[in-house]
Amino acid sequence: MTATGTLRRVGVVEDDARYRASLVALLRHAPDFDCAAVFGSAVEALGSLEREGDRSPLAACELLLMDLGLP
Repeated sequence: MTATGTLRRVGVVEDDARYRASLVALLRHAPDFDCAAVFGSAVEALGSLEREGDRSPLAACELLLMDLGLP
């Protein structure tokens, strides 16, 4: 946890399922991070924001790990 005792909420957007699973596992074992949102494409991530707005798990994320080479 951070000095204030809170977790950093992280979102993952990655199209490669194996790499995405590895990132999620790494974050779930990291003491200062909470893997709060996982998507397989930018379209899925943006769709979640469009459909759910502030209720989307992605909206609560402080950090986003996003594959820059998404198709």
